[in-house]
Amino acid sequence: MYNDTVTKYNENIKMFPGNIIANFFNFSEEKFFKADEKASNNINIDFYGGK
Repeated sequence: MYNDTVTKYNENIKMFPGNIIANFFNFSEEKFFKADEKASNNINIDFYGGK
């Protein structure tokens, strides 16, 4: 969802009339979100307190 929004934003600041507004306010392209490798590992959750 975030990366979709970044894609739309980056496209809009490159096309007319968004590019004029972006240049006036010094808007620049945003970077995409990329999770680090540790965040993508499986997480073990114990719902029964180890029983």
